[in-house]
Amino acid sequence: MNTTAARVLAAVSAAAVPLLLLLPYYTFGGESITAWELANPNDGIALAGSLTVVVFVLLSRLTASPVPLLAAGAAAFFVLGIVWPDAPPSESGL
Repeated sequence: MNTTAARVLAAVSAAAVPLLLLLPYYTFGGESITAWELANPNDGIALAGSLTVVVFVLLSRLTASPVPLLAAGAAAFFVLGIVWPDAPPSESGL
């Protein structure tokens, strides 16, 4: 896979995150709920981070510098940290 295809794939993947939130998440008794209706403030931050990744990936396509790709990776890790569920403390105390 060449770099252009990889960058396009990364941009499309990051842009798909907010679009997938529009799909029905839960349906019961003829009533459906989307993920946007269940959203909390962290979801808005994650959306902004995902769009930032898209901007940086597309910006990296226009420049020869590796800085936009590094920034896209940093923004992606930020989004992962925001959406990662808090793990309960382990029983062993580690």
